Amino acid sequence: MTEPEQAKFYNRKAAVGDEPPTEYGFVGRDLDIQSVEHHVLKDTGSNELLVRGMAGAGKSTLLAHLAWWWQRTGLIDQVFSFSYEDRAWTAAQITREIRSRLLSPAAHAAADSMPEAAQAEQVADLLRPDRHLLILDNLESVTAAPAAIPHALTPPEQAKLKTLLSRLRGGRTLVLLGSREPESWLTNGASGPGTYPLPGLDPQAASLLVEKILDRHNAAHHLTDPAERAALNELTDLLGGYPLPLTVVLPVLATLKPSQVLAELKQGGAGADPAGLITRAIEYSHGKLDPTLQTSLLLLAPFTAVIPTDTILDMYQELLQQDDAVRALGPLDLTGAVDQAIAVGLATPHPQVGYLTQAQPVLPYFLRSRLSDRPTLRAAASCAHYQLYTQLAATLHDMLTSVGDPQQRTTGQTAARAEFANLTAALDHALADGRPVNPIITVLDEYLDQAQQHETRRQLPDHAITAYHQPVTDDQRRELAQLHYLAGHTALIQYRLDDALSSFETELHLKQALGDRRSEAAARHSLGFVARERRRFDEAETACRQGPRHPP
Repeated sequence: MTEPEQAKFYNRKAAVGDEPPTEYGFVGRDLDIQSVEHHVLKDTGSNELLVRGMAGAGKSTLLAHLAWWWQRTGLIDQVFSFSYEDRAWTAAQITREIRSRLLSPAAHAAADSMPEAAQAEQVADLLRPDRHLLILDNLESVTAAPAAIPHALTPPEQAKLKTLLSRLRGGRTLVLLGSREPESWLTNGASGPGTYPLPGLDPQAASLLVEKILDRHNAAHHLTDPAERAALNELTDLLGGYPLPLTVVLPVLATLKPSQVLAELKQGGAGADPAGLITRAIEYSHGKLDPTLQTSLLLLAPFTAVIPTDTILDMYQELLQQDDAVRALGPLDLTGAVDQAIAVGLATPHPQVGYLTQAQPVLPYFLRSRLSDRPTLRAAASCAHYQLYTQLAATLHDMLTSVGDPQQRTTGQTAARAEFANLTAALDHALADGRPVNPIITVLDEYLDQAQQHETRRQLPDHAITAYHQPVTDDQRRELAQLHYLAGHTALIQYRLDDALSSFETELHLKQALGDRRSEAAARHSLGFVARERRRFDEAETACRQGPRHPP
């Protein structure tokens, strides 16, 4: 190589450098990278893309990795990256920074004498013919109220930035924008950046990240304990594959069990976020909401993973307003709170179930922590949530057991899967508060049966029986007997005959105490089926003669 060629080669090698460091390495995102590349390269008018995702989705990490990878593989020449987390970059500052790297020092200095608009046009002309990459990250700050977020731009400065980006549209330089919000201010009619909604990590990548975190913090021993492994799986599912909450919450497992962290997360306790990183990430967006909407959003604290909208959310609001403490807050606008949560990147429409909104995985934790010193409101919200899901459980069960309508059953399975965390939260509230559990546990059992989640189905009645209050009324004794029947029925299907026998015997004793001869006969019939499976045919025949003629 000639000396100029050598200089160019080593300058580029120095510019590319090493892969951007992340605490646990860059995990997953292969499909996301392919999707982004396809969008910005498919035609000349698609060179600008907004990567939109909720707080903690990993937008900044993905943009930094793309910049490094594209430069290393020769797709782009230079990278110009500006983050509004660092400062309020104006169009003039961005223009000057780019120009200083594309022009000689003399030409750069001479350009300072031109008007600001002319300088922007000059830089656009420099970028359009060549394949560079321009990144503007954390764009949600641009339109924030300056008092709330210090890196906002005034409306005139926003207009200048919009003009600069419009001049690059259709050129060879690629433009990637990162934000929690839709940034509709950048769009003129049909002209504007495309949008790529960034989800959490896929299950395989999330599992790999979890393994890396556990290994780093010497917490892999939790995987050998079946109960703690189950709690870890639930904890991982609850965090939704989002890198920020995974990397904040899971290191705590160095000193706490997964079951303890899971309880802290559900209750909004400080143990799940000792450094306050989750709280600060959510506060950034939460602080942009109108104070009235912040109050309404707080009352959505009992929801986990998803929040229903439309008439179901209206039902919840009506249930809330039956409580004096909630009425004392004044008018509520839960629909407006959900809409604004979507707008500021704390939630997103559910990709499969139209009536649901998918919450940022740690938003419920944040809201519960805010309610920790307001026990009356928290109790009111939890009670309304339980009442709502008691009603919804019957509807879901009808859908799951619909005869002659496969589409209805499929829709019911999709909705039950999405609502599973809310249903189990309502069940836990019922168990803790001594409320009826059968409507909720029945739909959960039906869903788990259809989904063939046999281990979870086994644990469901066992958990309910263990947590059930000492029954004091006949209705409670009847419900507890039903739980033992459900546990026995599940054990019989799974051929755990000793467990089935124990459950059905307990069911029989409870029904004998009630003096209900008809249901007592049904329990004896269940015992007959266990005896038959154990090849004790005399016992089976005796029991079945005492019971109704149908299987348990």
